[in-house]
Amino acid sequence: LMGGFAAVVPPLAAAVAALELFAEAGEIADRSANGPGTFQPLFLDALVNITSEQLIKSGRVQWH
Repeated sequence: LMGGFAAVVPPLAAAVAALELFAEAGEIADRSANGPGTFQPLFLDALVNITSEQLIKSGRVQWH
């Protein structure tokens, strides 16, 4: 995933963006998961379905 980000932005920004996406997807999956067996598919679904608006709204990373 970081490789995809690195194809369009500098390496540090790519790493931060990918980790932000992972953190948000994990948080979304955690809300519905009942254990590790349900967490993984929910996490993968969240990775695909998160929008840029959701990431901005999460406020995890603030770019100046």
